[in-house]
Amino acid sequence: MPSVPGHGGAVMAFEKSEDYDATVQAFAAAAVMAGPHRYGNPKARIFVQFNEGASPDVGDKAKAVIAGL
Repeated sequence: MPSVPGHGGAVMAFEKSEDYDATVQAFAAAAVMAGPHRYGNPKARIFVQFNEGASPDVGDKAKAVIAGL
């Protein structure tokens, strides 16, 4: 997963929609700390977050991958 060297990110997969939805809401509530790079696909129940220092190009690529699941 592309991100900023030395800074982490996360790819999360959920078995239940309720868990996915709760995670999306939690990251939205912490948007100032979590940064702008948060992408999800509720159908696939996959959520990705990575460091705010990542470029918009990297964010666009991640968004496209997640949307295509």
